[in-house]
Amino acid sequence: MLTLGTLVGRAELELAFAGGVDAARYEAVGVAALTTLTLHQLLEGEPQRRLESGSLVLVTGMESRLRGRAEVALETLMEQLALDRCAGLVVHATPDAPRSLSPSRAAHDLSRAVVDLSHTLAVPLLTTSAPPPLWARTRHLLKDSRLAGAERHVTHLTTLVQQVPTELADPQAMQRIADWLARTLHVQVLVSDPQRVLAASPATAAETLAPAIIHRSMTESASHPSPQGPDSATGTAADWANPEHRGNHGHPVNPAHPVNPAHPAGPEHLANPAYPTDPEYPANPAHPVPAHPVNPAYRTNPAYRTNPEPRTHLATPHRPATDSLAPAHAHRPAYAPPHYGTAPPRPSGPHTRLITLTPARGADTVLAVARSSAPFDDAELRLLGHAARLLGLLDQARREYRAAADASRAARRAAMELLLDGEVDKARRVMAPQAPGLLEADTARVFVVDVPRTHRDTAVRRCEAATAGRALVIADPRTDRRIVVVQPVRPGRAADGVGAELTRLIAALGIGSVGGSGVYSMSLLAEALREATAAQGFALQQPGSVALSAHHTDLISLLPAREAQLWARQLLAPLMRNDAQWEQMRDTLLTALAHPYTVAARRLSLHRNTVTRRVARAADALCVDFTSVSDRIAVGLALELVTHREQPGGSAAPGEAPPSLRSLLSSPQVTAWADTLLLSARGDRRDLLATATVWLTHDAHIEPTARTLGLSEATVRSHLRALEQHLARDLGSLGGLRDLQFSLHVVTGQVEVGEHCGALCPAAN
Repeated sequence: MLTLGTLVGRAELELAFAGGVDAARYEAVGVAALTTLTLHQLLEGEPQRRLESGSLVLVTGMESRLRGRAEVALETLMEQLALDRCAGLVVHATPDAPRSLSPSRAAHDLSRAVVDLSHTLAVPLLTTSAPPPLWARTRHLLKDSRLAGAERHVTHLTTLVQQVPTELADPQAMQRIADWLARTLHVQVLVSDPQRVLAASPATAAETLAPAIIHRSMTESASHPSPQGPDSATGTAADWANPEHRGNHGHPVNPAHPVNPAHPAGPEHLANPAYPTDPEYPANPAHPVPAHPVNPAYRTNPAYRTNPEPRTHLATPHRPATDSLAPAHAHRPAYAPPHYGTAPPRPSGPHTRLITLTPARGADTVLAVARSSAPFDDAELRLLGHAARLLGLLDQARREYRAAADASRAARRAAMELLLDGEVDKARRVMAPQAPGLLEADTARVFVVDVPRTHRDTAVRRCEAATAGRALVIADPRTDRRIVVVQPVRPGRAADGVGAELTRLIAALGIGSVGGSGVYSMSLLAEALREATAAQGFALQQPGSVALSAHHTDLISLLPAREAQLWARQLLAPLMRNDAQWEQMRDTLLTALAHPYTVAARRLSLHRNTVTRRVARAADALCVDFTSVSDRIAVGLALELVTHREQPGGSAAPGEAPPSLRSLLSSPQVTAWADTLLLSARGDRRDLLATATVWLTHDAHIEPTARTLGLSEATVRSHLRALEQHLARDLGSLGGLRDLQFSLHVVTGQVEVGEHCGALCPAAN
């Protein structure tokens, strides 16, 4: 858009500011259109219409013999220009004057009353001696400039619309719009709320704009306006998008009090003794302006009636705004005229704008922009308003999405806690509204992902995206590094790749580790979590930081299902004949074989002696010795097969002998599993497998193992710790002992398994 400074710089227009006018203050005022009036038209009461905002009015035909009446008409016209927020008034030199008369000389011919009123109303007064045909060409130039500006604005709006994300909750949408604004308007952009920076372009914008935001917060908390600088302003997105709500320099104002655009103001000129005003706004005696009559045609124009009773001059045209649209930046109203002769210096700091994005919702999200070059023109302010509205929608979506996400996370955490407590039905009810059917399976696997605290939120989102509704993902509230993933497993269905997806995720992140459990009953997810946590700890020592035991070392999934069930039920038959006894013994043995009796009693809410008696009765019924590692492993495997696994159809045919444990472990799949499990340990220069073999032979006792091997107990312990890292197994758990014993049995043949379990028991009656 062309400005007054641009037009003054065109030599052919012979244009200059009138004497005493601060040219530097007004040279950036935009000119939208040119309206030409002859002196005759002016004296006849023209214009009888509202002038376009930003218009520059040229008055021609000023003759010396009509100077008194002409000056009165000029004063009346300036009042209308102030109301219509016009760019300024240009007075053409008298046509009968010599052509050598310069604009500055013509300025001296204007009366002091006209010049003073120009300052009072903040309407810049200029003079010209160029012939009217030159100004006709200027009118066409302004039209072309407006057309180019409109096309540019349409292009900007089109580009802004293209920044609209396909999903309002897109976390990068605000940053993309901030980057676009920074490129388009050559500004620094900051979008922030009281807790965080939401978007900044460039990255250093926060350093520039944070002081303005902090100052505004302090000003609002003090409940009174305070200066932020001569060219700072605040408002809402609607204020900036609607030019009718902006006053001087585009600042938001009360639409009930129209003002002159782009002219700063001072409180000294709120009123004048010659201008009857509201008593609440006293006159400034320092700048008197002579009273004069008003053009009757103008005074009676209903478009400009400001009071039912005719008044000599404007009826409180500069009343300070008191609503939320008023600028909070200045200690003076934005639309009072400047100091005459003592105008403050131009701002040396950047031009700053603060826009509240969602004022109706009471949110504190702010768009702040600043630049050190030219002030913002109307088109740029409108563009800022449109961008702020879009950012407000994104902020609203962000807040609503965050609230929904918080509720979802709370529900998932509650469901996880219920699962770990064995409350499966309650967990299913909690998750039903969010993920219907997710927890309907009876078995599940657990994965533990460990990442640095600063990356966990990102990792959680990526885990949720990778599992795509196939798993329950939560950030573990007990530690700020861990993510727990529960993958329901339905019998008979192929693995759906959750473990593989998590493995790829860890590889893509380049940090963290992941461990997995075997398949457990939903009611025993606490045990599955324990196994997955142990596997994750071992994963730290593995290439790729991955130890998905259920992915490639799940022994039970490799056993032939029907034969394994027949073997397990044959072994546990003495306990399963009586349902009441079986229910009691099943729960007790599962826990007692995995933990010391004291811990088992606490988990089962039983007395330790009760646990001891039940275990002893079970050992007698099964004819086993639970002090033997082999017997504990065999019974534990049978219990897991019967309790955790789906019973296959069909039973043993009459006369069919149940399979032996040794035959179950002889399949090619189990052989490959055992060989893979021990591969790393066999490459260790220490003979770890020999230590493990002797240790299992001595029922996992350190002292006799050390004596047999001729090693110190510390060396035996160090060998076992190294073996744990190679196997990704906790050898203090029954599952870890089982996998070690079975793999050694398959690979070396030097470790016997509990094949004799129940062999000496008398037949049941």
